[in-house]
Amino acid sequence: RGDKERGDKERGDKERGDKERGDKERAGSGVPATSQEAKALLMDAEKRVSRLDWDGAKEKYELVAAGKFHRHRAYLGLAEVAFETKRADDAISYAKRAGDTPGARVLLGHAYYQKRDYATALQYYESVLRQNPNHTEAQNGAKAARDKLNGAGGGAGAGSVD
Repeated sequence: RGDKERGDKERGDKERGDKERGDKERAGSGVPATSQEAKALLMDAEKRVSRLDWDGAKEKYELVAAGKFHRHRAYLGLAEVAFETKRADDAISYAKRAGDTPGARVLLGHAYYQKRDYATALQYYESVLRQNPNHTEAQNGAKAARDKLNGAGGGAGAGSVD
């Protein structure tokens, strides 16, 4: 009976040790284990965006996207970083993963505008405006895209999406 109890205890210790190691590895990787940790990383990323620290913001958004909390917000942040760093294809990929929200569609519009695909950009801006006709960023983007499509070149809103 003593050998069996000792074996059970050793197995239990091993299982607890494996679980603790897994928890530490996840924590060491920076991937958030809770919603609060994800929110804290998102806040840090947003501060970095405001300081134009694109690499730092990207790193924080990637950690959140790798987890299971607030992933859509992380992908939206990654799309913004990609757009701001002139990586339109990445911005499109991330924005599509961010969900079907006005913010994601505006970023899709911006990214297609950046690629000089003004017709597709206009479609995304107009899809936002159908839901919210007063969305200023979508209004400006739509005007800039229409100006480009009509050959006007550089309307007042054109600089807002370049």
